[in-house]
Amino acid sequence: MSAFYYLLSVVARMNASMWRFRINFLPINVVLVGALAFWGFAELNSAIEGTHNAATPLAVSIQQIHDEANPPQNYVAVTGLDVPKALYEFGDKSSDGEITRVSMSWSPLVDTTSQRILLVQHAGKTPGGRTQEATITGMLREMNSSVRNGLAAHHDTIQGLPVETRYVLVAGDHPADSISSALTAAIVLSIVALFIIVTINRNTIFRRADFGSPVSKVKSADPLKVGATGTFGLEQEGKVIEKRFVGMNAILAHLENGNPALFANIDASSRFMGVTTSKRAGVWTLAVDAGSVQASQIGYLYWGAARRPALRFSYTSGGTKRRAVITTDDKQMLDTAVALLTTIPAPKGAPTT
Repeated sequence: MSAFYYLLSVVARMNASMWRFRINFLPINVVLVGALAFWGFAELNSAIEGTHNAATPLAVSIQQIHDEANPPQNYVAVTGLDVPKALYEFGDKSSDGEITRVSMSWSPLVDTTSQRILLVQHAGKTPGGRTQEATITGMLREMNSSVRNGLAAHHDTIQGLPVETRYVLVAGDHPADSISSALTAAIVLSIVALFIIVTINRNTIFRRADFGSPVSKVKSADPLKVGATGTFGLEQEGKVIEKRFVGMNAILAHLENGNPALFANIDASSRFMGVTTSKRAGVWTLAVDAGSVQASQIGYLYWGAARRPALRFSYTSGGTKRRAVITTDDKQMLDTAVALLTTIPAPKGAPTT
């Protein structure tokens, strides 16, 4: 189980780092997760398709394809009169609308018995040659919407012959290996799931643990160096900017009013192409209302490839309820940090008895 938390923590650190960089104003991690999800579901679809198709193509006629509501499989071999002339071509176009590079093309395959046409999809230009009877092997796929619209404009016929409009035959295509596709889908979608988990947890990977002793009995402590995860505030030009940070080096001490607080020197300035767009550098503060600490949980915080003893707790700050985590180098220091966090000393200048 610890290995899983370490894995989550590595992903969390990557996720937090990538969030700072953007492509067309989209964070890199969002772009990456979107691309991985698309790849994973594509592989999953290929795996499902592989289980529904035999390793050898099924010989069918164009009329059978038309008559079958659900073909027994999509990997087929179709015999007909092959007319190697492109009826439709898609690709890159010049400014005057001329196609400069053909990425896909469609040519007719004619069933001489039923006089029905099946469009054959080619990668790139349609191979030239003479019209002849041929058997073409490939995968039956849904017809491209633009091609479908083009046929509809001609009443789904070509030179008076009806065209099969549910499918096209993608020449040379074949079903993927279901096992390898399923394995790839599982790995890729697992990575996506890890990113989703750490995002939901706001990159904070905390695991409860029993250290075998109650919270420290220490009654007071000097300011202490800790790691801090939570929502900090930076006062600038009369207003407070708030931002959440994970695993920041901080000082746990008390404000002048006696409330515990975490202080971290952080540069959270925003930059675009090397130019600082907003300067947010200085001492950020996480203030805790005295006596508001509750729902404390002792455990470990995983960050990157390391883990540290940690305390996760709920608190209020200015009446707003929040959650934070503090970490230390060892369990004894954590006890001291807990004592400092929960002890309420008298405000500076207050009378003593």
